[in-house]
Amino acid sequence: MLQEFFAFNGIAISCVTILIHDYFCTLPYEVEYVWKSPWSIGLPLFFVNRYLPFFDQTILTHFGMITFKSDALCERLFKAGLWMMVIGANFRSHIIFLQTCAIWGSPRLLVIFLGTLQAARVVVSVVLVHLQWSDALYPVVPELGGHCAVFTPYNYARWGYLTGCIVEAITITFTLIKAFQHLRNSNSSWVSQLYRNGIVYCIIIFLFSLVNIIIPEVPLPSPIYAGLMTRPQRLMESILCNRLMFIIFQYRKRASAYRVPRRLGLSRYYESKSGAAGHHQCFYERRDEHYPAG
Repeated sequence: MLQEFFAFNGIAISCVTILIHDYFCTLPYEVEYVWKSPWSIGLPLFFVNRYLPFFDQTILTHFGMITFKSDALCERLFKAGLWMMVIGANFRSHIIFLQTCAIWGSPRLLVIFLGTLQAARVVVSVVLVHLQWSDALYPVVPELGGHCAVFTPYNYARWGYLTGCIVEAITITFTLIKAFQHLRNSNSSWVSQLYRNGIVYCIIIFLFSLVNIIIPEVPLPSPIYAGLMTRPQRLMESILCNRLMFIIFQYRKRASAYRVPRRLGLSRYYESKSGAAGHHQCFYERRDEHYPAG
């Protein structure tokens, strides 16, 4: 068990290292395009998505590295990091929800449909996490040198990941449909980058959710490995969502220089429908745009 415990901690430390590396690689984009951006709903969503992982990943890594004197302290620290992860995941899914509505022009029926899915996803995640961990045991294990272990008799988490898979699959479908329509009528690199990053995000998170459903169902040498990919998934959610937001904020800054009207405030397709044919025209298109790599 000791070997598996330290292997799990190694993954946790790797996640924190990647998070810090990505932060400094993308900090110039944040300073240039986010700090100088006018107020919109996208700003608080961005900052929560950007900075909350530093707290939850640090807390959970600290949880795995230190020794405890009581089970109660072990439980409090674990749950603090866990609920931060849940909050961050729901903020990130809300960003993707708003973006998907925006690229469709926010029609009422689509907003209601996707909004209902988003609300269901939030409720399911909160309820299942509570059920999963409310009756868990958090003993201090002498064989682990005083480190804490977590034992739960339930596996409700798989239903949360299944809900995530369904929502991501629906989001991918809607995004691909609109991407096919827009990319036929636009040669803007910003448009292609936005769709590429959005689709890549949904596909990767879908695959991570699928893996997190499968792993606990297969024979494992230790129950510790059941949550092996949980933290990497949260890490990728944050990093990929940041990439998407940087593209949006960069375009907003460039578009504002051309006095492009904005709709709804987060990320918008700054388009107009021209003529009876209804072809979409972007107000601002350039071929020399550069964005952080997705």
